[in-house]
Amino acid sequence: MKKYYLIIVLICLAQVIDAQTLLAKWSIPTGTFADSLADGGITGNISTKVLKAVGTTVIDFNKNGYAGKAAQATQWDNGNGAKYWQIEVTTTGYTNIKLSSRQQSGNPLTNPGPRDFKLQYKLGTAGTWTDVPSGTIQVLNEWTTSYVNNLVLPAACENVTSVFIRWVMTSNMSDDNTNDVLLTGTSKIDDILVYGDVSAGIQQENVNLFNIYPNPVIAGNAINLSIEMPLKSVEIFDITGKSVLFNDIQNIDNNLMIDTRSLKPGMYFMKFNSEGKIISKKIIVY
Repeated sequence: MKKYYLIIVLICLAQVIDAQTLLAKWSIPTGTFADSLADGGITGNISTKVLKAVGTTVIDFNKNGYAGKAAQATQWDNGNGAKYWQIEVTTTGYTNIKLSSRQQSGNPLTNPGPRDFKLQYKLGTAGTWTDVPSGTIQVLNEWTTSYVNNLVLPAACENVTSVFIRWVMTSNMSDDNTNDVLLTGTSKIDDILVYGDVSAGIQQENVNLFNIYPNPVIAGNAINLSIEMPLKSVEIFDITGKSVLFNDIQNIDNNLMIDTRSLKPGMYFMKFNSEGKIISKKIIVY
């Protein structure tokens, strides 16, 4: 009986959960330099894309954050328009890109950090930095003032191989609202999240070309796929965006069986790579 309750809960969750996919995140989970790499997201971002601080000291990842650790750098003095936090993400196959983040400046009595930032993006290394609408941020010595919550990025950031995003200083004023940022002034960043929707056009075009059964599936049983177009790969992600199963498909027939013995009960997203297109479908394991 408990399994049936679990199925109902998971189905309801699937209906109400934000349909967006986690593309990349930096949650600073270990407090080590390894945290410079994205610790969640899709293949192409997770463990490959890097958080940087440009024009400052080397990042210290072992500082107190919003919940856990945060990335911190100093030497933000004279940084107006020149010093910034930066990430890169790929958004290929995704639209409606949204960004969240938190920042904190140093104690205004001891190490006042930069107060004024804005968000900008550029496409690829040769792109031009462009302001993100509504991307102005005021940063004080706490984590709530600077909270960027699901800010929608411009359409130019959709479905591209490389998007650089930066939090750049827009003045030399420190968070004490009186003096310029000093050499010892600190700036922290934490909980960077980038989400996107699987391209609606791709989903509609291929909605009847992939049939998954059974769904829900009992943990340990196989998932069967009936496919009516060439398939390059199948990848399964948990609801945090972590890749938990990958199958590189070669010369596939019209039917495929995926072994789910490594999956725990829960909701997952199955991503298909077919002819350069990405299609996503929810699956439930109980």
